[in-house]
Amino acid sequence: MADQKLSQLTAAAALTGAEMVYVVQSGNQRRTTTGEISATAPGTDLTFTAATRTLASSTGADVVLPVATTTDAGLESAADKTKLDGLATGATVNSPDATLLARANHTGTQAAGTITGLSTVATTGAYADLSGKPTLGTAAALNQGTAAGDLVRLDGSGRLPAVDGSQLTNLPGGGISDGDKGDITVSASGATWTIDNGAVSTAKLGGDITAAGKALLDDADAAAQRTTLGLGGAAVLSVGTSAGTVAAGDDSRITGALAAATAATTYQPLDSDLTAIAGLATATFGRSLLTQTDAAAARATLGVSNSVYAVGNWVNPFDGGAVAGSALTASTIALYPFIFRRTATVDNLGARVTTVAAGSNVQLAIYGSDSNNKVTGLPLGATGNLSGATATTVNASVTAFTIVAGQIYWMAINSNGTPVMLAPSALATHMSNILGGPALADALGTATNSLVLRTVAQTFGTWPDLTAVTPTVVSANTNASKGTLIAMQISALP
Repeated sequence: MADQKLSQLTAAAALTGAEMVYVVQSGNQRRTTTGEISATAPGTDLTFTAATRTLASSTGADVVLPVATTTDAGLESAADKTKLDGLATGATVNSPDATLLARANHTGTQAAGTITGLSTVATTGAYADLSGKPTLGTAAALNQGTAAGDLVRLDGSGRLPAVDGSQLTNLPGGGISDGDKGDITVSASGATWTIDNGAVSTAKLGGDITAAGKALLDDADAAAQRTTLGLGGAAVLSVGTSAGTVAAGDDSRITGALAAATAATTYQPLDSDLTAIAGLATATFGRSLLTQTDAAAARATLGVSNSVYAVGNWVNPFDGGAVAGSALTASTIALYPFIFRRTATVDNLGARVTTVAAGSNVQLAIYGSDSNNKVTGLPLGATGNLSGATATTVNASVTAFTIVAGQIYWMAINSNGTPVMLAPSALATHMSNILGGPALADALGTATNSLVLRTVAQTFGTWPDLTAVTPTVVSANTNASKGTLIAMQISALP
């Protein structure tokens, strides 16, 4: 290491007392530590005089300690000590005057009796101590209402509420005069008030009354309401498993049948018939019938005519004699049963007017039957108005519906007049052939006993639900039937 002056050496860090130091002791070179050198220094005694704030040193200069100021730290003066001793425990610095004077910052209460300069009413709260009171009449002490002793208040339209008016005076003599008062007509010298037809609209019944709801209000009975709602015969039946009930969707008989049907579409069970068919010797032509897509295709392969049951043909399913009937009874449905020989879809109904009735109209319809062959439900198809004022055939398109072969259906006609239609013979036994009759003469077609038709009273223009209606049975007499024969045009065949 090159020679360096002492001043050229790097300054040491804080001494720990263990650092080695070179010394000459008694002419000899020796080593020691900074801690051993420090131990040889004499001690310093310090004394403090409070009156003068003097800190005296036995080895150095004395120091007078300063008093603390707002900016510099120091000793607490006697005056500051006296001031601090005068503060209560928890005392805080006062808020500014603006804060102290703001009423919103005063949350406590003060009894009015402790405040001077207030008027008497401020401390008593009594109405009698008010000065400048208004002069009130005796009505001021009464309550509002309609009971005895109450004051009556007019409503928003300036009208009296419901009160006894027998004591009112200066009313016009004679009460309310007769005449039309808007929605109400007054008669019998004011004794009878009648609401005009159509005056009670859904708006006047309230916003929660709909036109559909209002339509139920004038129905005479539950059956009429079911007709308005468009409900079928099942609406009055209970869910169950006995006769006369309807089956629930999860009925085991239905779910079991569905499971069986699903299985049947998956494979054909082996049985004796299948084995017998497999053993048949077939011809090419015979096998060709098995590939036909429908009955029409099979008939074409066989070269068989479809007879009258062809698409576009008009069909009259009645087998008995037809005559000009007697005049229809207005607002009365005449019903006659029939059977189709094969299933077909029809979309047009027609009839013949044989004797006119001026200004009259007729309507035609087809009804179905229940399990007892009684006419039931709403029409499967029905026309609008057809003129009964011209002696000719009349017809109209209807929504297409299907007639199933072998099932009983009902021709139906209604009129607002008395035209005469082409009708079944009064002595025909066709109805007995289909429905049977309670007496032997019913089936033999005698002049007084053959069953001609059924009738139901019904206002012309609407077709009712006949599920819960029992038609009147009409027997023949010397006059012809009051029904009609309805021809149906075929629009499709299965």
